[in-house]
Amino acid sequence: MNGIERIDGLFVLTDNDIYVTQFFRVYRLIAANNTVEPVARYCQGCYHIFIAINNVIYCSAEFSHLVITRSLHNDSNIVTIVAGVGLRGSNENMLNYPHGIFVNTNLDLYVADRENDRIQLFHPGEINGKTVVARNDISFCQLIKPIGIILDGNNQLYIVLAYNYRIFRQTRYGCRCIASCSSTSSNLVDQKLDIKNIVFDKF
Repeated sequence: MNGIERIDGLFVLTDNDIYVTQFFRVYRLIAANNTVEPVARYCQGCYHIFIAINNVIYCSAEFSHLVITRSLHNDSNIVTIVAGVGLRGSNENMLNYPHGIFVNTNLDLYVADRENDRIQLFHPGEINGKTVVARNDISFCQLIKPIGIILDGNNQLYIVLAYNYRIFRQTRYGCRCIASCSSTSSNLVDQKLDIKNIVFDKF
């Protein structure tokens, strides 16, 4: 893709510009003229990104056990840690190989905390996360190694699991598998899929 050989994370803005991560760098693929420009360079590997409504890039630094941010329109490479302490762990303020991230319009940060088998919610300015879904939550159908997460307009969580590449939808009434639910069915929803992440369109 325009000289970018590997893509770790991807985010599309409403103007159709695409932001991608490759190792320690973030690039912008400009739709208007089909060119590529560097946006940011990180000391930590940036494997998943999310651009919030305040034009801040959130980066999931998996091997540093952190989620960090920087301004989208600032040339400075100074970053802010918004989740994690840099060491893996299961305390409220720690992460263990975080993967997918999602930021809502209130700037609440949801993190797929893979090796802790949980989804953590961090409110703006708070260092301790709240576990909103966990493996030992019997209402959630075996949450094992979550790697992707998205929140819809009804505050329902959609979660991709690395353990069996299923997608679950979590509501206040419990959970339901909605994709890759069974490898023995001919139904597309039930077929085994190699899923890494999910997105919604504007509709």
